[in-house]
Amino acid sequence: MANEVKVHRIIEGPFESDDEEHEVWMLCLAEEDGELTEIEVYFDTFDEAYAFKHHFTKSIEPIILANDTGDH
Repeated sequence: MANEVKVHRIIEGPFESDDEEHEVWMLCLAEEDGELTEIEVYFDTFDEAYAFKHHFTKSIEPIILANDTGDH
């Protein structure tokens, strides 16, 4: 069963990775199961990561992600 992950802010990033599977990632402060934790969020492109980060320059609302696998 999928659970929600609420991303509250960007800590660092975006960064480009050498990993072929996940090219761009950011370190984020997120809420999982009622606990605040640092997670890595991966993106296919730098533009997707930048748009995600840009959300927090205009809003304090978290971004809600589905966490189907438990992996980040």
